[in-house]
Amino acid sequence: MSIQQMFLGAGGGVSLMEATGGTVTTNTYPDGITYKVHTFTSNGTFQVTSGGEMDAFIVGGGGGGRFYGGGGGGGSVILITAKTLAVGNYSVVIASGGAAVGNDATSTFANDGGTSTFNGYSATGGGAGGGYYNKGPRQGANEGGCGGLYSITPISGTAPNDQDAYDTVYGGNEGGYRSGSAQDFAGGGAGAGADGGDGSSTTGGNGGAGVQIWGVGYYGGGGAGHSGTYGGSGGIGGGGGASGMSTNGTGGAGWPNAGGNASQNHGGDGGANTGGGGGGCYWVYSSDTAGDGGSGQVVIRYKV
Repeated sequence: MSIQQMFLGAGGGVSLMEATGGTVTTNTYPDGITYKVHTFTSNGTFQVTSGGEMDAFIVGGGGGGRFYGGGGGGGSVILITAKTLAVGNYSVVIASGGAAVGNDATSTFANDGGTSTFNGYSATGGGAGGGYYNKGPRQGANEGGCGGLYSITPISGTAPNDQDAYDTVYGGNEGGYRSGSAQDFAGGGAGAGADGGDGSSTTGGNGGAGVQIWGVGYYGGGGAGHSGTYGGSGGIGGGGGASGMSTNGTGGAGWPNAGGNASQNHGGDGGANTGGGGGGCYWVYSSDTAGDGGSGQVVIRYKV
């Protein structure tokens, strides 16, 4: 234990934490405070060797985009502030992103994003994008993707329940939907911070925006919906862009990885470890595929 920790403990203040696990860095954030940061992009254990106060955020996996359909929803995000952890081992589980559906125009759904967990918190994943025959998306934790091509009614997602007074939960927004009778466009997936955009007669819906954490990066952006002409762009927070015949959508900015740009044959993937939703794709070639959702992550920090 450091001299500073002994002083704080003796004076009745909050002791500074010491811990191991994940990838460890020391960062100074825009608030001017320097923290030790533990980043988990795969399953692991956060081992607290000296108890103290920490902040953390947890990102669920993004939902998969849909072939001839909409973008996947971004994973939900839970922000934890100034919570004290005792000495002990805390399991960390990182969500996988939901896989897209291949060149299949039947009722098969894409896959919802998985759930990331830490210390009793569960950041659930975004739902899969809807498609040609399945009229709406599955309702993931953060409402996956658009209402499918025949859906003109938006659906709200269900955000994770608050765990305690230390957290803020982002999720539960509406996926975009098509706004007319044409079949060749679809809505964008909901983001952790905003609804997905609606498709129009010319443009696929943009993915909903994710949320910015600690003034640094964005997480949980929705994937974009396809259009026969113009594919929508992924939401900031790592959502993937969607394909279109004339113009393809771009992936949304994320941290640490941006969502993938679409090509004529492929919707962009959600950015790895951003919880971004996968982009939808248009139905032109047998090789067309939608984008996969991005995996989640858990980041823990404490003052040094």
